[in-house]
Amino acid sequence: QKNSLCDSTPLAKGTLFRSTGGRFSFICIETHDLLLLLENRLSKTIKEYFLNNYFLAQRQKVQVVTMGLNAQYQQFVHYFFPNAIIVFA
Repeated sequence: QKNSLCDSTPLAKGTLFRSTGGRFSFICIETHDLLLLLENRLSKTIKEYFLNNYFLAQRQKVQVVTMGLNAQYQQFVHYFFPNAIIVFA
């Protein structure tokens, strides 16, 4: 999609992080397309995903993280995305 906020990466502008059916998903807010589905929603799995797939410089470019009210995720959002604000969906 040429004008989509989302591209094929989970750190794309317009991506929603959400837990679905015991798994952690990255969903394009604009199209509702599933971009990535992790095997589970454990904090360890999510943290390892971001540390192993994105350099700090990439994560520093994230301006907004959209997520549910899960307190466990809120605890590490600012660690992984130091310049992002959290918007609750």
